[in-house]
This record gives sequence, C-alpha cells and structure tokens, in this order.
Amino acid sequence: MRRVPQLSVGKATPCPFCGQDLAGSEFITHYQAYFSDEYAGLKRRVSGTLAAINRAHGGDVPAAFERAVRITGERRQFWSQFCDVPDAIVDTATIARDWRAARESVVDALMAILLKNP
Repeated sequence: MRRVPQLSVGKATPCPFCGQDLAGSEFITHYQAYFSDEYAGLKRRVSGTLAAINRAHGGDVPAAFERAVRITGERRQFWSQFCDVPDAIVDTATIARDWRAARESVVDALMAILLKNP
C-alpha cells in the first residue's frame, strides 16, 4: 500500500505495478480496508507481546532470579553439614546483564515495527 499513491477524486491514479487507473477500482478500496484492519491487528498483537515480555522479563524478575540463586547457595551451605552437596556456581551478574540485553533487543525490534508504520 505504500507504493500506491494517494487516491484523489477525479484524478487518474496509476497502479505502481501494472499502470492501470486505480481511481475507480473497488478492489483497491477493499484492499486498503483489509490491510488497514490487519495492520491495526498487528499493532495490537505487538503491543500485547511487548506487555507480556515486560511482565515476564522486566521489573523485579531478574532481581528475583538473583535472590533465588543466593538463597539456593545459602541452603546448599546449610545442607552441606549433613550430606555432600555439589557446588553450584552461577554468575548471576553476567546472566542478568545478558538477560537484560536480550530483552532490550527484542523490545527494540518490536518497537521498530510499531514506529516504522504508525
């Protein structure tokens, strides 16, 4: 639809692909309506996906992960008095940094979809 010039009443508007006049075409009106509705639906789905990503991976979620790893280490230390418990070394700072970078990359890509075609 971006390739189709703005339709003007009473003016010939050539199709960018075949050169036929689009001014009197019922097809183009239906085409514009369909893609307008589909694009609105895409924007809703992208917005919903952004919200879901922020709920699942934003806010306090990474801090909760780091806290859970710390608590697991404390429990390991306690139980190691009674039995052999293997060490579990987890670099939570690196994981949190990479997690944030991955989330930001996905959010940026989704935002580009929304901002590219407002």
